[in-house]
Amino acid sequence: MADGAARVAGQIGLRRAVTVPTVQRQRVADALVELDSAGLIPIESYASQQLWLTVSTAGLEPGRYVVHLKLESVEPDATEIVLPIDVCIHDLALPRPRPLRFCTWSYDGGWLGTDRPEVLADLVAHGVNVFFATAPGADCDADGNLVGAIEFAQHDAQIARLAPHGLILFPSPQAALRGQAFLSAPWKAAFPQYLRQWVTHLQSLGLDYDDWALYPYDEPSTPFTETTRNLVEVARLARAADPNIRIYTDPTSGTTMETMAMLAGLIDIWCPSAELLERLPQLIPVAQRDGQEEVWFYDAAGRARTLSTLGCYRRRFWYAWNQGLTGVGWWTYATHAPSLWREPNDTGDFFASVYDGPKGPVPSKRWEAARDGVEDYELLCLLRQVLADATARQADAGVIADAAQLLSQIPQQMEAALRQVGHRMPLTVDSVPAYDAALEQLNGARDQIVEMCRRLSAPTGSRANGP
Repeated sequence: MADGAARVAGQIGLRRAVTVPTVQRQRVADALVELDSAGLIPIESYASQQLWLTVSTAGLEPGRYVVHLKLESVEPDATEIVLPIDVCIHDLALPRPRPLRFCTWSYDGGWLGTDRPEVLADLVAHGVNVFFATAPGADCDADGNLVGAIEFAQHDAQIARLAPHGLILFPSPQAALRGQAFLSAPWKAAFPQYLRQWVTHLQSLGLDYDDWALYPYDEPSTPFTETTRNLVEVARLARAADPNIRIYTDPTSGTTMETMAMLAGLIDIWCPSAELLERLPQLIPVAQRDGQEEVWFYDAAGRARTLSTLGCYRRRFWYAWNQGLTGVGWWTYATHAPSLWREPNDTGDFFASVYDGPKGPVPSKRWEAARDGVEDYELLCLLRQVLADATARQADAGVIADAAQLLSQIPQQMEAALRQVGHRMPLTVDSVPAYDAALEQLNGARDQIVEMCRRLSAPTGSRANGP
């Protein structure tokens, strides 16, 4: 194991927490900055610093590894502390491709755009698998015919870069067809032609209908808004052009059941906002009515730096599981503010999940909690699959019963416990015990899930031993 421990040591990333300002002029230790080339952590008198460790297990064999981290003060009478780091890698693999859609509205362009390799790598590493590409431009004439070739150059470059990593959404495809007034008779005649040629081109690139969707309008709401009415028109034209084309929408707070009725049969991927689901929880079964649609949810909570890593970020994924949702999202990975360290942005609020650095994105504690949340959901998927496999091969009935009970109870218990922590951090020492207790319960839940997966995977469906 000595060689393995050395490899683990080489895959431990060290960062320190940096305090940043909030909208209300508080200070919160949120940004996670890499240590400098000397591995130094400056600590002022009567102050403390947080050291953040991230372990990558890629390429490591299952087993238990112990490595030691030495901390030494730089002063005349140095103090030295050696901390053992116990890493256990189980002989289990989280499901791939990822079973959960995770969207943070990350686009090309800017310092933290998805056209930067380091940004795309960071998104993929944290479980993001919904990306955005540009609809190809086209022109039509007064007779409703396409004129000239569809402009695929930028589109194809984005597809080549993004499609290997997940689902592609195409915002505002209706705006890509030029030459005639939107929803005029010639435009309506040309739009289905445009879509059919586009679909054929996507298929030539190796994409199937499940690999992409149209995103005509952002946040439709009441049945009376132009956005909602136009979404219905565009979706109907798309259905007529090719009923296999999938359409995404993210209804927000003003949405009513009348809106849902208008969109019935026209939407394939629903992503209602969190506040809408609080007001209209009956929307979920309506969206799921024929079992074919994907149903996600998203949040756009401002003052993000004070959102709780447990009560908000981790809880989102347990909530999604309990509601039968297959996608989670929030606004946003990064805004286009001049500096993500000095926000607020133009809306006077904070939304970004990361910060900008000279080498690319700098994670926050919230962003790391998001990665853990994705893994929480994937662990539940793993348990469900292993349970189904064990049931099919008629494994030990007692173990199967234990696993079924765990899968039915622990998600509800964890969501309730995380909700108790609160949506935002109180930023007082009084909140620490409750936070620690919830984190201990969360880690215990993950341990139970892993152990149950190992029991179910054992040849006899009994208790497994060892790492």
